[in-house]
Amino acid sequence: MPCHACLILKVFPRVVPRGLAACQKGLSVGFNTAAALVHELLEARDEKRLLRLQRQLATYKLLVIDELGYVPLSQTGAELLFEVFSQRYEPGSTIVTSNWDCQESCVRP
Repeated sequence: MPCHACLILKVFPRVVPRGLAACQKGLSVGFNTAAALVHELLEARDEKRLLRLQRQLATYKLLVIDELGYVPLSQTGAELLFEVFSQRYEPGSTIVTSNWDCQESCVRP
């Protein structure tokens, strides 16, 4: 039975169990890819409804963003996505998935 307490934009196999568990607890959950979310943010900015979309994203108790780093983001898109992360810092949780191998790029002492 689908959860009516959440808005599911897209489902991702790696994080579905966590998102569904949050839905079953009655929490509002949003799912999207990083590229799709950035596209939506840029579109909202161009249509002068960015603030409304940012407020909507801030209301989710859990926001799942998949495939960060899979598609390169424009400078503006990356800045808008960073704003989403920073606005969610205290009000809600965010799960970000990526296929990026940090072991290749991490700086070690």
